[in-house]
Amino acid sequence: MRNFPESDWKKLRALKPNALDRFCARVLDRLQTTITPLPQQNAHQKYLDVWRIMREDDELLSILFDTWRRSNANIMFMGWVNHGLMTEEEFNAFSDETRALANLLDDGFSFYQPEVE
Repeated sequence: MRNFPESDWKKLRALKPNALDRFCARVLDRLQTTITPLPQQNAHQKYLDVWRIMREDDELLSILFDTWRRSNANIMFMGWVNHGLMTEEEFNAFSDETRALANLLDDGFSFYQPEVE
C-alpha cells in the first residue's frame, strides 16, 4: 500500500480520541440494550450476551486502534471510515488521495452522526 501523507497522519492522530470515544459509546449503547430487562431472559443469558459483545468489540477495538503506526494508517483510516467513526467534515479534511481509500470499501460507508438533543 502507498505511504500515508504526513499531513493526513497528523489529522488521523488528532482524530483518534474522538474516534475511540465514538466506538466505545456505541459499544456501551449495545450493552445497555442487552442488559435492559427482558422478562423471558434470565440473568445468566444476559451475562453471556454481554460477554459475547465485549469479546467481539474488544477484538474490533484492537484492530482499529491498537496498531498505532503510520505504516498501518491506511488500514486504520479505512476501518474508521467503514465503521462510521468520522463525521463527514472530518473525512473531508483529509487529502483527495487518502479519501480515495474509502472507495476501496466494498460495503460503502457512512459518517458518524452525533445525536442532537
